[in-house]
Amino acid sequence: MRLEHIKYVIDVANIGSITKASKRLFINQQQLSKIIQNVETELNCVIFERTNKGVQLTSQGKDVFNTFNSMLNDYDALLLRLKQQESLIPKIYGDLVVNVSFGYWDYLVTKNVFPEFIAQYPNVNIFLNELLTREVINAVSLNADQIGFISVEVENKICPFDIPANVCYIPLYRSRLIIMANKDSAYAKNHKSTSLAALQKENFVAYLRNGESNFDKILQYLNIKYSVSQLKTFFQILSSGQAIALGIDRSDAFFEKNNLCRIPIRENIAVENAIIVPKDYEKNALLFSFVNFCLQQSKKY
Repeated sequence: MRLEHIKYVIDVANIGSITKASKRLFINQQQLSKIIQNVETELNCVIFERTNKGVQLTSQGKDVFNTFNSMLNDYDALLLRLKQQESLIPKIYGDLVVNVSFGYWDYLVTKNVFPEFIAQYPNVNIFLNELLTREVINAVSLNADQIGFISVEVENKICPFDIPANVCYIPLYRSRLIIMANKDSAYAKNHKSTSLAALQKENFVAYLRNGESNFDKILQYLNIKYSVSQLKTFFQILSSGQAIALGIDRSDAFFEKNNLCRIPIRENIAVENAIIVPKDYEKNALLFSFVNFCLQQSKKY
């Protein structure tokens, strides 16, 4: 039975005449009568009783009419729900280039920012570039369709960076600057916390890209024994206990994976984690959606 045939039965019942219903429905009277007969045959019942004044529902017809009405109401409600759901389906798509300064991988991946965004916007492809902070800022400044994540020490201004006029700086959350050390090392066993002054006596490993680090200003006060340009080498030295490193506090999973522990710096240096985008990012639906998503996610941390 077709949906329009159900509607025809309801219309005929409401109008009380096949002739008048055929005119309103713009369908031939004989064709409409045939459709009604076919419905009655399919249901094995008599829906309408023919009279001189038109048609009226039989007792069985009243049951059919009420059931058909309920079916149509359910159908209309279904269409409305589907329409509402369709309006909620993200229309965002395209490629998103995200430039991140070292230390942000854990926030973006381990804390499920990227996986959850992609799950919500399946038609978006994300491409990650790990860069120095100044490189992240330059990349966003020169590319109107790129985005960046940076960490800036905000209290003592040890690691200040100038933000270009065409770049929008949006704070997300703050985290501590800490010391990372092999959890089984003598240093980890002997230090529950440390100070900037005490750190000048320790051997450090620093991850440098093109000879630079995100912590250039503070590292110049420390004893850098190893300077490496490969992350793999950096973590090998750090995990072996040959040196300690300066870093941003991360998830427990990160430390467990690398056999490390976190040691607080007593000066409690605050690092502001921020997202940077082109000034007119609101005009780009993909950038705008991603920024709003990150702002919502940052409330969890």
